[in-house]
Amino acid sequence: MSIGYSEQQRIKDHLQGRNNQCPICGVNNWAIFEDLLSPLCIDLEYKRPIEGKLLPVVVLICNDCGYIRQLSAKKVGLLS
Repeated sequence: MSIGYSEQQRIKDHLQGRNNQCPICGVNNWAIFEDLLSPLCIDLEYKRPIEGKLLPVVVLICNDCGYIRQLSAKKVGLLS
């Protein structure tokens, strides 16, 4: 899913009033990655990816140091 203007605004609204300082450099200057991502879910017993298991996340990248932060797309309000 591509993150358009209205989705970016939802993300910004979600972050409003929260501590948004980067834990590495302390700056509050984030870029929103243009797509939702999903980490690879692994079956620890068989050491292989679990097909069909997704955790959609919004990715924020610190414009100062490059630290990557992930937020649940559902909690941000992009998915129901």
